[in-house]
Amino acid sequence: MYWAAFPLALSLSFAEDACVLGYPVYFHQGFENCETLKSQEGVHALITFSGRWIESAYDACATISRCHERFFLITSSDRTLPNVMEKIRLPRLCSNEYMNVLYLLFLDLVLLELLRLAG
Repeated sequence: MYWAAFPLALSLSFAEDACVLGYPVYFHQGFENCETLKSQEGVHALITFSGRWIESAYDACATISRCHERFFLITSSDRTLPNVMEKIRLPRLCSNEYMNVLYLLFLDLVLLELLRLAG
């Protein structure tokens, strides 16, 4: 998962729960060498609530999205990236508190799916 900003505690809790189920989760804040990221198989998601990360660093975001076969984008922005398998369009909200709730619900949905796969 690549993110611009969101509560680290929620992300760490999600990563711990997923790891217990046998699914390692890696978070990257910022951009790394695309060749290094190619070696990490799995599903990759870029999360930018407002879309400012895409606007301010479009080329870097596009490079990351091209590096992976299964790439998801989670944002409220109208702009998209190349090679996006699925775009989860968030509503535009004026408060980050609401976005935190949406993010928590999203992580819970992912954990439910991981539980289903593990069971």
